[in-house]
Amino acid sequence: MKYLEMKKRHEEEFNNFPHFFAFNEDQFEKGKAKLGVKDNNDIVIGEDFGNIIMRKVDAPLFNQMLERHLAEMKELFEDDQELVAALKYELDNHEYSYTGDLSDTIAVFDGTVDISTERFAILLSRATDLCREEE
Repeated sequence: MKYLEMKKRHEEEFNNFPHFFAFNEDQFEKGKAKLGVKDNNDIVIGEDFGNIIMRKVDAPLFNQMLERHLAEMKELFEDDQELVAALKYELDNHEYSYTGDLSDTIAVFDGTVDISTERFAILLSRATDLCREEE
């Protein structure tokens, strides 16, 4: 499935990007050292992304990476079959068959697909039907 391959590649790119998270002063100092940063003015904290911390000079590259990831997802989801497969994967991942709750799955796609369209509703219905067929 192209979705899983893309998702894995995006995750690897994110994990390999020079950044850190810190929940105390010790972790903050170790993270700065890992990035080779001495001055706090040379870092930026991305509040919109779980308080990710990176070098200021890397922030534009990080934003470009995220924009590329979003564009790739949007392009993939133009294909109905790929979107149904991705919806099915996320329904399974969020245990839809047990909970009957679509909200977590829909949240994954909000921003990459217009979730208010009839197309999305139809494709989501197809994906839920596939889940039911496996029961």
